[in-house]
Amino acid sequence: MMFVDGILQAILQEPYYYGESNWLSRTIIKTDFLTFVYLDLFLLENQLPYRVLELLITSSSSSKKGLSMRLIEGFIEANFVTIPEEMEQRLKQEEEPIDFSPRGFRKAKELRNSGTWFKQSENDLLTDFSFSRTGFIGKLWLPPIRVDESTGPMFMNLIAYEMCPDLENDSVVTSYVCFLDSLIDDAGDVQVLRDDGAVYNALGSDEEVAKLLNKMSTVSVPNPEIYYDVKRQVQQHCPTKWIRHAAQAYLTYFSSPWTFIAFVAAIAVLFLSSLQTYYTIISAK
Repeated sequence: MMFVDGILQAILQEPYYYGESNWLSRTIIKTDFLTFVYLDLFLLENQLPYRVLELLITSSSSSKKGLSMRLIEGFIEANFVTIPEEMEQRLKQEEEPIDFSPRGFRKAKELRNSGTWFKQSENDLLTDFSFSRTGFIGKLWLPPIRVDESTGPMFMNLIAYEMCPDLENDSVVTSYVCFLDSLIDDAGDVQVLRDDGAVYNALGSDEEVAKLLNKMSTVSVPNPEIYYDVKRQVQQHCPTKWIRHAAQAYLTYFSSPWTFIAFVAAIAVLFLSSLQTYYTIISAK
């Protein structure tokens, strides 16, 4: 029995090291069931001796020297906030680790401050998400959604349908709701998406929309493969310091005609003042 459990743990840990995005397609475990498997892994009665895991992992065809420890470290890093000191020092040497979980993904306000704008996709397909970049400006294309009184019941029933154990599907609706939740934390995030035309609020306040989307994703388990590439592109765009500074300057001085006019006027005043000072000095000579 320990051999079977150990094989399962080795399979579940390996993707964290290799960073595979399509490994779920090679398994027969549904995404929502997989979440409960991860929870069971940390139950006391399900713990396995480290030696058993090490033997199983190192005996695989992809084994390399020291791989077993890195696999387990990667698994712990992905599932815990507190990590051992030596692992923390190793992570600090990297520029910024990319976190694909909903809690680690940047919210709409933070993305805007990092130079990302939201645009409507050409169609309403729930999987029609894409990301493009021009200079320091990033554009996240997503299908627009109208949120009203029927949105909650409709999506909750579709999510429940996708969770049926005998239904083979890619959890498209569930993944879409979870992706929106990863962008929205409060009313400010909803306002950013609403201003860009990605969300139409027919429900009431922006706070109600945020609470609805957060509530729907509480019991939802997305398919990590659907939006993997988009999330990776967004997360890699944001950490760059010069992009953040350029985006902040753009938002401060060029986001509206009035701020642009004020910026140009300030530059003109400085230029004329410098010119006047120069001619005053020349005349004095």
